[in-house]
Amino acid sequence: MNLLRNDLSDLPVFFIVGRGRCGSTLLRSCFDAHPNVTIPPESRFVQYLYYRYHQIKKWTPELALRAISDINKSFEPLLLDHRRVFELVKKYHNNLSFPAVCKIIYLSASTAAGDKGIHCIGDKNPRYTFYIRQLKNIFPDARFIHLVRDYRANALAVTRAAKNIGETKSVPIALSRWKYYNRTIDKIKRSCPHRFYTLRYEDLVKEPDNTLRKLCEFVGVKFSAAMLNYDTRLKNYYHDPAFSKLHQSLKTPFDKAKISEWQEKLSRHDIKVCEILAGNYGQRFGYQTTRKVTFAMKALYRIIYAPLIRTGKIRFMLKNIFYNCPVFMRLFYNFIQRKK
Repeated sequence: MNLLRNDLSDLPVFFIVGRGRCGSTLLRSCFDAHPNVTIPPESRFVQYLYYRYHQIKKWTPELALRAISDINKSFEPLLLDHRRVFELVKKYHNNLSFPAVCKIIYLSASTAAGDKGIHCIGDKNPRYTFYIRQLKNIFPDARFIHLVRDYRANALAVTRAAKNIGETKSVPIALSRWKYYNRTIDKIKRSCPHRFYTLRYEDLVKEPDNTLRKLCEFVGVKFSAAMLNYDTRLKNYYHDPAFSKLHQSLKTPFDKAKISEWQEKLSRHDIKVCEILAGNYGQRFGYQTTRKVTFAMKALYRIIYAPLIRTGKIRFMLKNIFYNCPVFMRLFYNFIQRKK
C-alpha cells in the first residue's frame, strides 16, 4: 500500500454516523470508490478493542499483533490482509499506540478498491452514534458526517427492512428512534460544531457532484469523479447475501425516486402519525409537513403513542449508558471473548 504519510498520526479519520437506513451505505460506497480513501465494510472493532487496550501506554509490535488478532472475536470482524498488517506494524513499530493500531487495521482491511495511496481513513456505522465521545478521545482530530434523512422516508425504509435489521414494523417506534439518534448527535455537536458536517440524504441524491465535493473538502481530500461511479465496484460486495438483500437500491445510482417514495408507500394515517410525532423536529433539517392538524389532534396522538415512543427509545438509551461505563463494557467484552 502506497501510504503518503510518514507518521500514522498525520492520517486523518472521519466517521459517518446517524440513524440506520438513511443512506450511509450509499455514502460509504461513494468514498470507497475514491482512490485516496479507505473505508472498510461496517464493523465495530474500535469499540471492541477500546475497552481492552486503550489504557495501555507502552506498545510493542507483539502487543499490537495480539490486539489485532483479537478482532476475529469481535462483532462483524473485518477481513484483513495479514501480510499488510505485519508490514505496517514493522514500519511503525516506534510509533505504536491505540489509535495507531486502529489505523493499521483500517489500512489492512479488504475493500472493493484494493491497494491505493491513502490520504484519509473513513468508517461508517450507525451504532457509533452513541460512541462519538469515545471516538473523539481516540482520534482528537476526527471529523463526523451526520447523515440525516426525511423521517417519513426513514420510517418507511426501517419498517420495510425490519425483519432483516432487527427492528419492529411499528412506525411510531421507528420515528422515536430517528429522533433519538439525531438528537444524540445534535447534543454532542454543540460543543465542537466545526468537527461535524450535517448532510441530508436528499441533497446527496439530488446533487451528488456538488455534495461530494463539499464532503471531500470537509474530510481533507481532493474530490474524485470516481465517487460518482461507485456502482462499478459494488459487485465486489454482492457475494454477501445479506448485503445484496438490504442494499438493492444501490444498483440504481443516486435514485431520486427514493426521495418521494414515502408519499405513495406510506398510508395517509402513517404520514399523519409521522408528522405529528416528528414534524416539529424534522423542520430543523428542512423537512416540511404536508398535513394540517389541530392542536387537539396533536395532543391526542402524542398521548396514544407515548408508550410506544418510550419503548422504542429504551434499547438505545441503555446503549448510551453502557457505552459510557468503561468498567461494565470491559467486563462485557471480556465475557464475549471467553465465550468465543
